[in-house]
Amino acid sequence: QSRHTAYEPRLLGAGAETDGYISFITCNHDTPRMSRDFSEQELKLAYSLIFTMPGVPFLYYGDEIGMKYLSGLTSKEGGYDRTGSRTPMQWNHQQANCGFSEAPASQLYLPVDESTAAPTVNEQSDKEDSLLNTVRAVIQLRHSNACLRADGPFEVLYAKQNQYPFLFRRGNIILAFNPSGKVAEAPVAVKGRVALSIGKEPVFRKTTIRMAPQSFAAIQENG
Repeated sequence: QSRHTAYEPRLLGAGAETDGYISFITCNHDTPRMSRDFSEQELKLAYSLIFTMPGVPFLYYGDEIGMKYLSGLTSKEGGYDRTGSRTPMQWNHQQANCGFSEAPASQLYLPVDESTAAPTVNEQSDKEDSLLNTVRAVIQLRHSNACLRADGPFEVLYAKQNQYPFLFRRGNIILAFNPSGKVAEAPVAVKGRVALSIGKEPVFRKTTIRMAPQSFAAIQENG
């Protein structure tokens, strides 16, 4: 179905529904980092979806800068292939071990990404459209609007199997996603201002919304 009725998210549990929230994760110590398969733009879109959905999102350290999954590492404590998602945080390229530790590299529990292209907090902090600052902006949007938090309302406005865009409403904010590589249009009338966007801002027409390839918008509705 392309449209569903609104509902209020509830605590999830066995029977009484009181045991916790649905939680979306960017990664954890047992899963490959998204950066293994996603471009930086795709990461921005994926994280924007995770942090605007109901429930409690989890950001795994390093995902905010797009740390790489390092394959082929020697397994530690039964990590096996999972070991590649457990390497040290990368702060800068000016200090040894990307600023993680002053110890000799040979003494680190796991190696730091030695690539000259290894992302760091320092290099992304002052870049307005960096992955790090995009994550900060989306999280700030969530914190600033109660309707985007764990218990906020959720209503699907447009969702078609194997098609984009995907639109849903949370309170007075409409979230619109087009992760595809093509322009996408939905028969949804939207009136409001764009509070946050990734890629080109959408075009609002009388009865439709038109989205550029690989774009996201948080739209504050009028009224």
